[in-house]
Amino acid sequence: MIKKLIVFVFFSLAGCSLFQPPVCPAFDQVTPFYFNGSSLWYQKIAANPDIDPNSGKLVAKLIQAQLNKPPIVLSGKKSGFTVFYTDPGTPRYPVPIISSGYPKRGLKSVPIPDYARPPDSSDGHTCFIDNSYSYEFWQFRTINGRWVAGNSAVFDLSGNGINPFISTRASGFSLLSGCIWPQELLAGNIPHALVCAVMFTKKGGPVSPASYSDGWSDDPDALPMGALIQLDPSFDIHSLGMDKYQTAILKALQDYGAYVADTTPSGITFFSVNPLSYSDNPYSRIPSWKDGGYILLDKFPMDKLRIIKLGAEKPKLRGIAHEDLYY
Repeated sequence: MIKKLIVFVFFSLAGCSLFQPPVCPAFDQVTPFYFNGSSLWYQKIAANPDIDPNSGKLVAKLIQAQLNKPPIVLSGKKSGFTVFYTDPGTPRYPVPIISSGYPKRGLKSVPIPDYARPPDSSDGHTCFIDNSYSYEFWQFRTINGRWVAGNSAVFDLSGNGINPFISTRASGFSLLSGCIWPQELLAGNIPHALVCAVMFTKKGGPVSPASYSDGWSDDPDALPMGALIQLDPSFDIHSLGMDKYQTAILKALQDYGAYVADTTPSGITFFSVNPLSYSDNPYSRIPSWKDGGYILLDKFPMDKLRIIKLGAEKPKLRGIAHEDLYY
């Protein structure tokens, strides 16, 4: 009788949440976050915008960098970025910054849910959204059981998703600025501008709206951080025969465009929320999503891209937004 009771208690407790780590919320329980609705991310490109006089050469450079491969949307376990909402009961931790030369040692108090996971990559990005700020990290991971990061940025949620200094994106943009949410893809509607990374980013300062740049190329046809790329709106995207999810991305590129926000090893890359942000993988419902963790934009009409007129180069400003949150 005693042996049976012990077995019963063991299996009862093993099935209890006490012995199981909390899991991320289900996909349909997480609402996409949007910055101030009046900000540039939600402004459609004018019907007859000024096109950069060097647009043809700039696009030719983009095509060269594609290496005969179509653009992709990063949305896998080793790519994109994870994003987690917090609440007043979320435990808070100091997060040291371990990059050499970083002006602060770390963030004092970051709300991190127990189920939070960074992307499975040494270059992973993670974002925590609380009621006032988004805490954003590059190379976010644990070392000896302690959360650390290579870089960080804090954004005011009531702002426009752009800091005056370098952030976890090389452009000063928030990770949440211009990202694609799986809810948008499944609905077939992306109501905002996108961000992208390109291979040839111009050395020097950014152009508006970017505030920083890690551009490396001396090529005069390299794009600066902050450049706005548009897919010609007169082109019939439905003629390509792409699925509705791919078509939604092309439609956003026609209506809002994509701002250059980072550098990538080749071609053009767009960004979406990592499926590790959810207890279930919403991208598994999208036929064009590949097991490698990306959406392949096959048949992408690279030759139909154009560059909206570039502004003047801006100086790169060094500093940290919300210094009071650091130590």
